[in-house]
Amino acid sequence: MFFKRNAPIIADYDKTKSDLLRLGWLVEIYDAESNKSIYDITNLGYQYYFAICMKVNRIQMFSGPTLAEGQTTAYINGDIDLTEEGYLVNGIDCEKLTPKAAEYLYVLTDEGNEEDF
Repeated sequence: MFFKRNAPIIADYDKTKSDLLRLGWLVEIYDAESNKSIYDITNLGYQYYFAICMKVNRIQMFSGPTLAEGQTTAYINGDIDLTEEGYLVNGIDCEKLTPKAAEYLYVLTDEGNEEDF
């Protein structure tokens, strides 16, 4: 298991955050209420998050949003292939999360709830 205290080991948090910004899963925005810059999860980031949750039969990952009760499908862009992109591996009885996916989802949900830089 690659988790430590319910969180994956993140080798370089800032690099992972930069990867998520480059991939379009996160975006930097200005929050007028708090008067500072923050990160927010994009529509694409939510698509990946929910798709991965559904594929590994979890209603929530880390501190991210929870799937609606009974939700089994979501709008997922047609060109998303979670296995080919290295986020899931096929197990004997189910699909399993890769360390890369765990790291991305952890930082995505952490930054999506994070305050300032």
